[in-house]
Amino acid sequence: MNDDREQIESVVEWAVLAIVVFSTVGIGIDFSSGEEIEKEVTNISGSIILSTRSSMDSIGLDEYDRGAVATLDIDVHSILSEGCLDCASSPVGIQLYGTVVITNINGVGGLGRIESTLSVSHLQEFVDDGLVTREWLNVDWDAGSESIHLEMVMIHDPPRWTLDDRFHASFISVDGGKESRVGPWLFVETLLDRTVNLRGCLPDAFTCDSETVHSINLTSTLTEVRTPVKIEHPLSWESIQVPSSDETPQSFTNLRQMIGAESESSTGVLSCPVSDEEILAMKSWEVSDSGGVAIAPLNSWFEALELSSTTFIPSIGTWTEAEFDNGGCGGLIDGAGQLRLGIYIIQ
Repeated sequence: MNDDREQIESVVEWAVLAIVVFSTVGIGIDFSSGEEIEKEVTNISGSIILSTRSSMDSIGLDEYDRGAVATLDIDVHSILSEGCLDCASSPVGIQLYGTVVITNINGVGGLGRIESTLSVSHLQEFVDDGLVTREWLNVDWDAGSESIHLEMVMIHDPPRWTLDDRFHASFISVDGGKESRVGPWLFVETLLDRTVNLRGCLPDAFTCDSETVHSINLTSTLTEVRTPVKIEHPLSWESIQVPSSDETPQSFTNLRQMIGAESESSTGVLSCPVSDEEILAMKSWEVSDSGGVAIAPLNSWFEALELSSTTFIPSIGTWTEAEFDNGGCGGLIDGAGQLRLGIYIIQ
């Protein structure tokens, strides 16, 4: 089950990667002869060729040839959450919803196609201009037996600063459009009728550049900034007192290693948005030094593009995780007993 979970987590990352990056760079495009008009993305459509081995493996197609095609049709809207009782301000963010169809799956016993529905919401609580104190990320990937639901909360102390001019800091003007400064090659071109086209390379396509065949071809439709849609605030996280088990949870092994959770601890509190799941395995580890690592759940591509996204720097504390029959939950509690990072995933 652990291998399946890793594959599902990866496909969510790849899908969110393309969609959120493109919805971010679409803000602030200049459509006039000198006046910059604030816009927001309303729809994203196009295709991504899974041209690398890792992109195929990420969706469980490790036995098939490279070159499957993911076709996207995603609606985008800004959101504002209601119901947060302890927020300094109403959390705001972005919501994505639409279909992802994967075709051209070739190899022994080819699957033909995979049809899925993707829903993503990302909220941020601001305490001052540009300062974010909490973030929530919810992802629903509905692909039949490969479906997954993920919830994540991050608490930044001190608050995390976000860049005001993400697009212009990440791209330079070239003939016909804008080109990424660093990281994977990306080219953004303004088209007619307030649409923007993005062509470029996957994060690990090291031989891909402006002269080669491009793996990404997405078109974004923009509109003037609309009134945010009000949504219900994500579930609150509860502390659960449960003794450690002999079995070691496996849901977040890689994340545990990344934040430096090595020495087992007999004292730990599990933080989770639900408390009625039967816990099959639970353990805690001390986090004494994360080595300055920064965790970017949506993918390291955001850092390469210098885009403000969901980023978390672990603190010293205790990491506790539990495994359920259909998923798992993990949380990092700092030295003051406060939750700093929580992840909940079911399939």
